[in-house]
Amino acid sequence: MEFGPWIRVVRERKTEQAKQAATDPGDLAGAVEAPMLGEQVVRYLADEPDSRPAPRVGAYKRVVGSSSQVEARPPAVRSFSLRQVAARIGVEPSYLSRVERGKEPPPSEEKIKALAVELDLDADVLLAMAGKVSSELKQVIMDRPEMFGQLLRELRDLPDHAVLRLVREVRDGDW
Repeated sequence: MEFGPWIRVVRERKTEQAKQAATDPGDLAGAVEAPMLGEQVVRYLADEPDSRPAPRVGAYKRVVGSSSQVEARPPAVRSFSLRQVAARIGVEPSYLSRVERGKEPPPSEEKIKALAVELDLDADVLLAMAGKVSSELKQVIMDRPEMFGQLLRELRDLPDHAVLRLVREVRDGDW
């Protein structure tokens, strides 16, 4: 799959996951001023004054009949809509849409890395899908071009399990 359409699929899956998390019956997200069982209502503290000292910022008050207790506010559900993701990575929504539809080439390395963080993806994989290599890896290769050129040519034809074994040996220092 190409870079743009793949990003769209991942973003849409993240959106669905966020929606499911928000509508989970055990989750209080979105329950502000929403009637619950009988007289039970969840309200923000700012909506109902109280004579007791105010708890920490961001707390909820669960009102059950005449008693109340303070609970931690459920984490905000992060939106993965096209507009929200575009705003968080610093591009225009129309541009991200064109990239997703394959009408524009992939964005810069910086924007791809931001997108990887936003969508919980590996930046190197995302850069490779975009036909790019990170500037960090380029610098590593440029520091020792002969050695890394030979190494990459040798690794090209090895099966994945052999490459993985080599990576583990180097990482763990077993060499």
